[in-house]
Amino acid sequence: IGGGDGGVVREVLRHKSEKEGIVQSVELVDIDGAVIEQSKRHFPQIACGLANPCVTAMVGDGVAFVGNAPDNVYDVVIIDTTDPEGPASELFGAEFYKNVRRILRPGGIV
Repeated sequence: IGGGDGGVVREVLRHKSEKEGIVQSVELVDIDGAVIEQSKRHFPQIACGLANPCVTAMVGDGVAFVGNAPDNVYDVVIIDTTDPEGPASELFGAEFYKNVRRILRPGGIV
């Protein structure tokens, strides 16, 4: 959730191994599509992972995405967001983390 610059995706993909099944797919949801596009354009060394075929980058509200996601589907949820003030404040609330827990598989991590 967040991380439209692609830096977290790049680091997650360092653990991609189809043989071992470590990272099979990555979904990124960032509320600001301009962050994704400008990062690709101006910071390709950071955003390079966004072009990987196992990555799906979506523009949307991370709170809504988590709230609408089915139960028990994710092994890991990473929240890469700004400060807990202003528009990102919901990403720090109890309801959001309750939903994060709901969408994680048993043993999943945040």
